[in-house]
Amino acid sequence: MSHFAGISVHRDVPFLADDRGESLDAYLPDPRIWRGPHPVVIVVHGGGWAKGDKSEHRQIEIAEVLVTNGYAVFSINYRLTEFSGEILKSPVTRSSWPDCLNDCREALRFVSSQAEVWNLDPARIALFGLSAGAHLALLTSLTTGHPILDVLHGRFPVACVVYFYGVFDLPQIGGRWKFGERHADPKAVRRLASPASHLCPEAPPIFVAHSRADTTIPVAQSLQLLEKLGALGVPHRSRILESAPHGFGIRSEFGDLRPEVLAFLADHAGPPVISRSGGRGKEVHRQQPLS
Repeated sequence: MSHFAGISVHRDVPFLADDRGESLDAYLPDPRIWRGPHPVVIVVHGGGWAKGDKSEHRQIEIAEVLVTNGYAVFSINYRLTEFSGEILKSPVTRSSWPDCLNDCREALRFVSSQAEVWNLDPARIALFGLSAGAHLALLTSLTTGHPILDVLHGRFPVACVVYFYGVFDLPQIGGRWKFGERHADPKAVRRLASPASHLCPEAPPIFVAHSRADTTIPVAQSLQLLEKLGALGVPHRSRILESAPHGFGIRSEFGDLRPEVLAFLADHAGPPVISRSGGRGKEVHRQQPLS
């Protein structure tokens, strides 16, 4: 465990079965400022379901912004697709599906189980996903109770989802990342694993961010999602940037999304509980990452 300005950071916390090496990093707010129980944000990294890590700069910056504003943050790793050689350019030796989704749901279970230990509010858990992680975050929120995709006992509700440049309709573009390869019917897997197959009026509120200049995941994926959210009456907000490349963070030269994300979380996961006057509203402007 390490500390940064009163924040507790717990690295490499196991949350899966004993035979799994993936872990999470937990960031807990300064108790002198934030009384709790804390609303929670689970951060799911990107990387085409084949690479990426919870401790990359982009995830650390998100955690820093959120924890300094009173949210308990859990940045997770999950099962990745394995290849015989170069990622995406060699044969798949092990598919990430469905373990990648199951791992996100296990993170929900784990956070709920730690509510008393870490002063968390299990009724106020948000998911924040980026790229492939946005796909997993949204799919997790849409498939609670699904007869095939929900393998856990018990309901672990998601208050809202922050969705950065994700894949909404896997059948359209999932094959280029070899999603579902080594399964008997990869096309059927991509249909089942597509958020577009599960979106419904009961979906949680969603904040969508994407860029028209994205050449990795076309902005059309998010525009399609936004159109369907509007048609279904699901509460949502969006920020479509003009020139940002794929992989932009919560703050960059292309746009500062911190105020909008924090406002969205406060509205739908609920505002953090302040310990003393003046604790809330100090948005992060530091460059130095948590360590």
